[in-house]
Formats: sequence, structure tokens, C-alpha cells
Amino acid sequence: MKWRLLIGLIIAACSLTACQTTQLSAGAIPQPQSITSLVAEKVNQPDLYFDKTGQYSSTSVKDGFYRKVLGKTKDGGWVVQDFYQDSQTKQVDPIVVFHPEGLRDFSNNVVDGLVIWYRPDGSRESSTYFMRGKPDNTMIYDKQGHMRTAFFDPNADGEYQSIRYYNKTGKLIEQVAEVNGAQEIRYWYSNGKPAAIYKNGNAEEAWDTDGTVLSGIQSEYLIFYLDSLLYEEKDDAFGNTPAEAE
Repeated sequence: MKWRLLIGLIIAACSLTACQTTQLSAGAIPQPQSITSLVAEKVNQPDLYFDKTGQYSSTSVKDGFYRKVLGKTKDGGWVVQDFYQDSQTKQVDPIVVFHPEGLRDFSNNVVDGLVIWYRPDGSRESSTYFMRGKPDNTMIYDKQGHMRTAFFDPNADGEYQSIRYYNKTGKLIEQVAEVNGAQEIRYWYSNGKPAAIYKNGNAEEAWDTDGTVLSGIQSEYLIFYLDSLLYEEKDDAFGNTPAEAE
């Protein structure tokens, strides 16, 4: 499963720099521990191999992945699980590939239901619900298992309309959303009090912790500090910013 490609497209679609889990609708794929129960027919299928970009390979590839086929579903799809080639650790929990010809497709276009990705060290990295290949809400976690970023409300084009950022104690620090056709960014202090509102890149209002309105330069310093509490992508992986503090 191409997790990093998915997140890259999300960020590009939202034009951004830097919750709660949606309940599955009726008829949707169940939770990971129940995915294997969807196997209606066991099959003798050799492992499939992919390179680090997700391209199918006839043999194993260093830095790539391999896919174990757990069986077929009653409607002709597949239950599979992907692993890192080098570490031999799981990349995802069991997932459903709904397309009958989708076994050699490492993209998200052929997936239905919940996908949970893991880093090579075994820590949970992210989770996304897919509705027949279309992503729903996405959560990103730090290596300690804390949810740090959440993407919400995809439109018909798959572009997320809201992104929320949390500190490591689970407090909402920032939200980016489209409001009346304009990009609005709201910040909060860790105690839940409002800190600042930006619209289209300009500070509308900002306050200190007792509600006093801040000047322009004070607002900029405040935003710099609050951004330091967030979790950001570095070197093709996610990690805490050097200045992280709570």
C-alpha cells in the first residue's frame, strides 16, 4: 500500500505546509481483526514482490515490499497483507483488495475499508478508510502512538477540506479549513484557549493566554512557537520538530 504517495497527494491538494475516527457506514469493511474473516476461499498463491515505488517485480527487491495473499472474498476480491522486504515486518494489517485483478496493484485505488500502516520498526504510522479506492478521513501518528495529524472531509475530488494538528498530549493546536471559499487557520493554546486566527495568510486576530489582543510582531512569534509543537515530515519520515515543547 502506497501510504507516502497518498499523504503527498493530500498535502498537495490542500496546498498546506503542515479526532476522532469516523464510524464505518453500513456494509463497510469491518475492523482489522475481522478482515481475515472475509476470506471465503483459501488459495495457494505465492508471495508477490514490489519495489520501493510500488512497482510489481517478479523477484524480491531490496528496500521493497512483499504481499501475502490470505484468500479470496465471496465477491471475487482478495484479502492480503503487505510486508517490508528488508525488515520482514508488516507494512499494513490485513486489507481487502476489492478488484479481482488487483493483486499486483500496490496503489490505494483497489482497496476497500480500513488500512493501518506501520513503520519498519513496528510502530503505527497512519490509518485511512477507503470507500472502493476513495480515501475518507486519515490519521497520522508519531512513534509513540499519539495521533498528531488528522485529515477530514474529502470532497468529490478527494481533496481534504479540513486538517487538524495535535501536540503529543492530544491537544488540538491548529486547524486549517476552507471557510466561505477562503483558507482559514485557527490556533489554540494547549489549555484549549484560542490563540490566533489567520485568513488567506494574514493574521486576523491573536491573543495571549488571558485574552489580551497581541500586536502584529507578537502574533508572528506566537505562531512560530505554536508551530514548533507540531509534528512534521522530515527525510521521508515523520518526526518531532527540534523545538517541540508542551
